Amino acid sequence: MENEKEFQERRERHKMERMSYSERGRFFLIRNILNTIFIILTAVGCGLFYWKSHDIGGMLLISAVVIKLAECVLRIIK
Repeated sequence: MENEKEFQERRERHKMERMSYSERGRFFLIRNILNTIFIILTAVGCGLFYWKSHDIGGMLLISAVVIKLAECVLRIIK
């Protein structure tokens, strides 16, 4: 029981702590940019896929997945 109580207290403290810039890692800004590009490409690709051209929309969606994979690699490297 005591271990569980300590665990809950640590967990609550952890939730309240803000990450400092140094804890975010050296790739934080690059990852945010890649995520923004991913979201934009996904939205545009879905729109094109459903309303205009399946080919162009599909290519945009595939390129969005490649960008997301690159972001995930940077997250793992962290």
